[in-house]
Amino acid sequence: MGTIQLSGVGRSFKSTAAVSDIDLIIEDAAAQITESTGAPSMSASCVITGGSWCMQGLFLSNGAQVLSDDRTTIEFGSDAAIDTVATFTEMYEDGVLTNEDFTSQYEAFAQGKTAIHVNSSALQGAFMMGAEAGGWTLDAHTLPAFGDQAVVPTNSGSFLAMFATDPAKQAAAWELMQFMTSPRAYEIISTQIGYLPLRSSMADEGGPLYDWVEANPLVKPNLEQLDALEPWVSYPGDSYAQVDQVLATAIEDAVFYGADPAATMTEAAERAQGLIE
Repeated sequence: MGTIQLSGVGRSFKSTAAVSDIDLIIEDAAAQITESTGAPSMSASCVITGGSWCMQGLFLSNGAQVLSDDRTTIEFGSDAAIDTVATFTEMYEDGVLTNEDFTSQYEAFAQGKTAIHVNSSALQGAFMMGAEAGGWTLDAHTLPAFGDQAVVPTNSGSFLAMFATDPAKQAAAWELMQFMTSPRAYEIISTQIGYLPLRSSMADEGGPLYDWVEANPLVKPNLEQLDALEPWVSYPGDSYAQVDQVLATAIEDAVFYGADPAATMTEAAERAQGLIE
């Protein structure tokens, strides 16, 4: 699930909004820090290649979809999808958003060089170590909202699958699955890397993770989002990877390389439609 990580050292996070329709807490913080440092203050894994799981959450949070409910029509050329991409285009043009690949974003934030980063909560443990080593403060926030619309995060795709056909191997795989989804396994997974428990009840009072969550409030924004979680949508047919790349390229071109968001997203949707038919 996506979350926003915030780093700061004594900052108030209040300033004039740089972008009109994205979460005021995030935009105000980014605007203030960029104004203060003269450098881009925010990175988002959602708008680069490999971040489609996160971008789908941003689309949904702004009333857009990448695929129709009946799985027949590509919809990332809609007005709402274009508006979502255009928001990040404005942030880049205003000097707030960085243009870096996934690894560079991750490393820059972990080193405290970037103040705001949107990524999976699976990386939170590494960021906590970076903050401790670098002497800066780490905080967390839910996925950004668009105006007064509800935030709709998507799962980043973690799962267990059984492909064995041999009964003995199936039995062994099932035993592993049962353990890996057990409270004991999630005590280890959640406390070591910051990833969410499979069942939110584990973090309720009396649950095995209650004391840990109370002592580590950075996980709470993601727990708050569990009830709104939607699945990461796959594309029909044999061209899933190509469709995903068409979308990623269109987003990068529109956000970072001066392409018109409306024309670029519309053309990408048309190309992707041909790939799934």
